[in-house]
Amino acid sequence: MLLEVASLLESQESVARIPFREMIDLSQDVGVLLNPVEGEITIERAIDGSMLTVKGEISTRIEVACDRCGKPFAMDLKVPVEECLRVESAPLTSLEVEESVEATGKLDLSDLLRQVLILNLPIRKLCGCPALSEGEKPRVDIRWQSLEALKKHATEEEE
Repeated sequence: MLLEVASLLESQESVARIPFREMIDLSQDVGVLLNPVEGEITIERAIDGSMLTVKGEISTRIEVACDRCGKPFAMDLKVPVEECLRVESAPLTSLEVEESVEATGKLDLSDLLRQVLILNLPIRKLCGCPALSEGEKPRVDIRWQSLEALKKHATEEEE
């Protein structure tokens, strides 16, 4: 969802309420959205127009891989959103894009919310599977099988 920054700055109201419901493209490494990301976002303009504050709460359901057993499972996410963006009158360099928006440009709300979702994923994603008992070998995630084979080959050569 692209928003015109100029229209946010020129609006009579200092607060814009935006209902959001959209499927956001996540990297396959992160997970797969099962439901659209939804919530209400408010964008508040500073009195002098130098800042935009994006607030709200978004929720969705995402399928991720368990960090313990590697099996996919679904989890619900409810994430608070609070971002402050500096409004710049000059064109932005690529380094400034993360915390600034151009006064005559567009604000990509979908991308901002995608970043918020990724940053708020739990560090360890566990499906509820039991921990390994003593002596039990962990199941290797198929993405690591090539590395395991290389490691085994290197160990054999050392012997």
